Amino acid sequence: MKEDDIQKIINLLVFDDKIDVIFPDILYSSSNKLNVLLKKNDPILNNLKYKVSQTYEPNSILNCLPCTYCPVFKECHVDNKVNPQDCPHMLDFLKLF
Repeated sequence: MKEDDIQKIINLLVFDDKIDVIFPDILYSSSNKLNVLLKKNDPILNNLKYKVSQTYEPNSILNCLPCTYCPVFKECHVDNKVNPQDCPHMLDFLKLF
């Protein structure tokens, strides 16, 4: 298993609110998780710690966000063949609202 695969599994646990990310001196809220965890080569990623979440909600909206488990996320860009506008998973997700 690659390091990137392990990080994807950890990210899923974070987005499912099963674990919380602890940054140096800061516990980030759910709204900041996506922005920080999806960055690549950010030095802060090497200093992250995790703890079991005390606020786990099985029906969290982040559980449904298709980008968190998408195998082609890295290739997904507005001007690319793989893009959010044509993504069937994103379209299904948006129908929830």
